[in-house]
Amino acid sequence: MIRHFMLGGTDFKDSDRPEKSSGAIDLHLDETSKDYDFISASEKLSAQLKHLEKQIDRAIASGCVKTDVIHGKGYGKLKDAVHSFLKKHPQVKSFRIMNDRKHDGGATEVFFR
Repeated sequence: MIRHFMLGGTDFKDSDRPEKSSGAIDLHLDETSKDYDFISASEKLSAQLKHLEKQIDRAIASGCVKTDVIHGKGYGKLKDAVHSFLKKHPQVKSFRIMNDRKHDGGATEVFFR
């Protein structure tokens, strides 16, 4: 707690300890698969969704209550696939598009149960 205040925090929301966040899960192809230039579009999407599933499972196992998923803006196919995956995941409480200046709709904030 002292460290939190020393680093500029002022108060805690609903508990005595800060919420644990896993940071960001980047789904850009250079982060999720090797040799992505040589695989089909469906294989790329599959690799990205497998990476998402693995990283979400890690975040949940480590006790995180939220994470950000960076899917980019593009045509929206990856975003739609990510949202479809999140709707079906039993440990996902809710999610929302991040429309802040930094992400501008290219990321989704995910909250776990």
